[in-house]
Amino acid sequence: MKRLFYFLMLGTALAAIAQTEHIVVAKRAKGNPTVGVVEYIGEKEDKRAFENLFWRCGWLDVLTGADVKGADVQVTVQVMPAGGLFASVKAGNQSFTCDRRSSPKETAALDTVDDILHKLFGVKALCTQKIYYVVTGQDNMKEIFACYIDGSGQERITFNNAISTEPSWGHKNAMVYTVAQNNSLAIILADMGRSCQKVVSCSPGLNSSAGLSHDGTLLALPLSAQNQVDLYVIDLRTKTKEHEGQRIRVTNDKNVESSPCWSPDNSAICYVSDKLGTPQLYLRELREGGKERRLSVGNNECVSPDWSNVSNKLCYSMKDNSGQRVICVMDMSGKDSEIKVVTKGAGNWEAPCWGPDGRHLVCTRGDASEKTRDLYIVDSWTNVARPISKGAKLSLPAWRPAY
Repeated sequence: MKRLFYFLMLGTALAAIAQTEHIVVAKRAKGNPTVGVVEYIGEKEDKRAFENLFWRCGWLDVLTGADVKGADVQVTVQVMPAGGLFASVKAGNQSFTCDRRSSPKETAALDTVDDILHKLFGVKALCTQKIYYVVTGQDNMKEIFACYIDGSGQERITFNNAISTEPSWGHKNAMVYTVAQNNSLAIILADMGRSCQKVVSCSPGLNSSAGLSHDGTLLALPLSAQNQVDLYVIDLRTKTKEHEGQRIRVTNDKNVESSPCWSPDNSAICYVSDKLGTPQLYLRELREGGKERRLSVGNNECVSPDWSNVSNKLCYSMKDNSGQRVICVMDMSGKDSEIKVVTKGAGNWEAPCWGPDGRHLVCTRGDASEKTRDLYIVDSWTNVARPISKGAKLSLPAWRPAY
């Protein structure tokens, strides 16, 4: 544990520098302001898609028809011949423009709405950062795909012809995922900025559910060494072609740990352990002398934690007293001790992951028969859930960060 403390110091310092750029998310007292597209010089169908993006982003309530003249935020849009957009925005006594005339037609509306959100709220890249998820194909093979917040721009990310699953982000250019192939497991680090990838863990036995620190230097994952499953941290800065990197054991017991996620400053890990008989959430501070403690989230089964480095809130899936899975949110700053259930409606809500704004999260919602499992965006402030897919069977979404 002492060695772990020393190599964490650099990672924590880097994260502290990056944190100065992050927005502080604060809940508005009277709900969302309103937005109206007062003029759209283009096709009606494109206008509806533009308004739909405002609805999906969840930061503005959309007004239409004659009501747009009373909107808090009024937008005029002109479509360029090549498909780009130029928008003029009036918000109270302030006016500004968003020039996306050079954007491709496929992303011009996404870019423009993101520009408006960033100007109004400091939110960065909510619409233009894709959501990654797992699709099951023939012969039970699985590959990772991605799409935008409105379901557009779908693309296949992995081509492993294997079971590629459990995508998880560190920062916007670093994603890890698990590959099961030829009776072995490996953790792959994908550098999305340079479109390359490499194996970062392929120890004999278990390699799965890895979590990457927000600065991309440390990898937490369960490994099955010495006939038991424990959490380890690998320092990726020490990795070479011959060696996986310095590996430090975090837990050492007969219980099973899984699903680690990192605190915003990379100084602690939240993970799942079954030491009480049912999966529960635990926190381990990775400083010298740091101890493990169980989070006060009740006695029901809790799994799949994700920790926002924007809002410092934890989301996870919990089995309620009826046996249904719901999504819960916990404020890790200590300012609000209340645990909030943010999903409503029948079905099992699972695998939550925070969005780039620290307010919204993406998760799956399965029907009672589990024949379908769709992607949903959930507003953790208002509990409003917006579907991305319908009648699909998708799993394990991971929203790409903005930083």
